[in-house]
Amino acid sequence: MPFVNSPRFPTINAAPSFGAVVANYSFFDCTYVLATTAFCAVSGFIAGKPLRRQGMTFMAPVGLVVGFFSAYRISEYKLLGYWPNARECASADIEFKELRKGRFFEP
Repeated sequence: MPFVNSPRFPTINAAPSFGAVVANYSFFDCTYVLATTAFCAVSGFIAGKPLRRQGMTFMAPVGLVVGFFSAYRISEYKLLGYWPNARECASADIEFKELRKGRFFEP
């Protein structure tokens, strides 16, 4: 689904590839992926009462996929200018400024 609004912050890459988005991951994004994986693994262990190991080994990859794609979305939004991207602007030598005022639900 295409974006209806114009970017709120400076655009770093108007059409980021998969490699560009993953290369833009920060330490927080990697920590988020690992924390989501660990949380889902522990939840699978706790919830899978008769088969705890199988529940854990099922839920850990689910958490990895959910965490990876959630961090991927935020990283892509930073490159496109729809999420605050001060660090990315500094590394690309672009002045970070808010291009338009945020609307009701925007970050």
